[in-house]
Amino acid sequence: MPKSARMKDYVCLIQALPDDDPHELLGLHPEAMRGFKETQSQNFIDHLMALQPRATPASLMISQEKSEDELLMGIVSDLLKRLPLTVEKEENTGTQSTLKGLMSSPFWEFLYKNAKGHDPLIHCVLLAFLKQEMERFDKLLFVIHESLKDLQLAIKGEIVLSQELEETQESLLKSAVPPLWQKYAYKSCKPLSSWVNDLIQRLNFFNTWAKMAFGEIHHRYLRFIAVWKRAVPSLHPDPRRPVEEERDFLGGFPARYWLPAFFFPQAFLTAVLQDYGRSQGLSMDTLAFTHHVVSDTTECNEEELSIITQKQLNIVRRAFKARDSTHIGVHVFGLFIEGARWNHGEKVLEDSLPQELCCDFPEIHFLPTKISTDTPDPSHQADSELYTFECPVYQTPERLRTLTSAGLPSNLLTWVCLPTKKPPSHWITMQAALLCEKNEQ
Repeated sequence: MPKSARMKDYVCLIQALPDDDPHELLGLHPEAMRGFKETQSQNFIDHLMALQPRATPASLMISQEKSEDELLMGIVSDLLKRLPLTVEKEENTGTQSTLKGLMSSPFWEFLYKNAKGHDPLIHCVLLAFLKQEMERFDKLLFVIHESLKDLQLAIKGEIVLSQELEETQESLLKSAVPPLWQKYAYKSCKPLSSWVNDLIQRLNFFNTWAKMAFGEIHHRYLRFIAVWKRAVPSLHPDPRRPVEEERDFLGGFPARYWLPAFFFPQAFLTAVLQDYGRSQGLSMDTLAFTHHVVSDTTECNEEELSIITQKQLNIVRRAFKARDSTHIGVHVFGLFIEGARWNHGEKVLEDSLPQELCCDFPEIHFLPTKISTDTPDPSHQADSELYTFECPVYQTPERLRTLTSAGLPSNLLTWVCLPTKKPPSHWITMQAALLCEKNEQ
């Protein structure tokens, strides 16, 4: 502006400036601005709904023939029918008919103490982790069922509507997860319908894993009984299966692990390192993961031809089908990449396509490796055309790094080293990250 410019000229110049800075100026991906505006719009809608009377959301969902209480009773009844009481649905048939009951029995303690050396199944840290995860899900299911039953009684006028029940009622009418459930649940940003569907898939995953582990443990019970006690009244060997039959201990575990299914994925990865360290006689402090992305082009083509619903329903089948030949480490799936995409042909990280902010990420092999104390060769690094980007893995799209009030781990789970042709600074600017769930607002 010239020195002779008037105040009116300055005002005109300021008004001519764009409302939003272009993404090129900030070094962001073109889709980052769209994601930011979607988040702003969703927050605006949430604030508008919070200002409306409580009955308004219900009136938008039902016809005039149904009242709010009738709608609420329908939602509660549907949830009670769809959600089981426990992860292992057969728990009422006996204490030793489920994995959790078996591992809590005195006989399991007997086997654990008398196993010679390191038994890869009985001393497996992943089994203890599985039991803890099922206990957390059972607690969540108990809270859900109790709150829904109390809400039914409150609607009928048989009990007083407490503050927690009132919050649950309002959340159900707004298709949101009640605060009481969130208190006992895993981290998630999904709306109620998607949250319930996701919970059912998690329960199916753990139920299938528990059944497989129970069958494998029961088989090994027979072998240990024959060696140590020769006869046990409570368990009878199967005459069709010889006691001396050897069996791969991996039969009680998934071929691939659905990482987003866990309450605490960090504990799962720690358990994998502990199991490997015990089997090799190494301290866990000397171990770390190396990562290999499994880029299967045939699997990619199948996903392109299938619909999203079918892919979601096949999560359990994908986890337990086709045993992998690699017995070291774990294969995980179910992650999403935001701010980038994976090139299956070149097996490198590259910029995402237009109108694609978040997409599916392939299976990753987490391989425990002893930390090397050797210094890297600079000449070898100079010859390589690829960089390594330590991609962060977050449990939710919120990407929170703060600890909870109970001191639980943060939203940042771990890092995955990915090869790329661009320097890591590029992906940091693009805010590229792996997510356990997509934003479904």
